[in-house]
Amino acid sequence: LLKALEEPPERTVWILCAPSEADLLPTIRSRVRTLRLREPDVADVAQLIAARTGADPALAEQSARLAQRHIGMAVRLATDAEARARREETLRAVLGVRGVGTAVETAARIVQLATDDAKALTAERDEAEREALLRTLG
Repeated sequence: LLKALEEPPERTVWILCAPSEADLLPTIRSRVRTLRLREPDVADVAQLIAARTGADPALAEQSARLAQRHIGMAVRLATDAEARARREETLRAVLGVRGVGTAVETAARIVQLATDDAKALTAERDEAEREALLRTLG
């Protein structure tokens, strides 16, 4: 990675994302430019979600919080009750960890929830693509 950062192929732009500069190794930090992006406020995300989806403002705010201000995930949580239930179950599971044993059990449950969520999202996207293809083909 260091060599690639120092001597990138022609017309290559590397974009490294990290929560903070401290999360990057000093040898990498010294070779990159830093661009700090501000996360949107929960209220701003909630307002956008309510406007885009017609969701109740309280649900839009809850979705923005559950999604940690990630707009795409917040839209999904505001419009998909099953996705919202899986996210809430994940948070309850994490908050219920009291020791190593429950941590291992919780990790297994979170993996299962993530798998279920990914399958549901993939099924939705597959169906939308299938419908678009059928419309295109007549």
